[in-house]
Amino acid sequence: MFRQLQQVVACAVLCIAVGGSLSLPAVTAAPTDKSLPRGTVFVANETSGSVTVIDAAADKVIATITGVPGPHNLQVSPSGDTLWITSAPLNQVVVLDVKTYGLLATIPVGNHPAHVILTPDSREVYVTN
Repeated sequence: MFRQLQQVVACAVLCIAVGGSLSLPAVTAAPTDKSLPRGTVFVANETSGSVTVIDAAADKVIATITGVPGPHNLQVSPSGDTLWITSAPLNQVVVLDVKTYGLLATIPVGNHPAHVILTPDSREVYVTN
């Protein structure tokens, strides 16, 4: 299931797409597609209601995504093409395209969603609250 670690969720606020291997407590399945640029870091800024996108290799912020109130947890899909964000104030999971940052879907969930994770085949999504 874990051929090469390319996606890590740590401390429920940081999602990193990296090459190589890393050992952290919360690890998800590696993307099967290489569409997500290596070294892309997504950071949930819960209090400011934004997600910062960082090019880790260049050590540079490349985008700030706004309009998602209270983003708490981020998850890049195994295919690497979508970013799933929990929004506690909206009681929703918000799905964005990782290349355009465009809104693909909003999914109503239970009160105060905290974490989201996709199965390796992306056929199921689990949300905790």
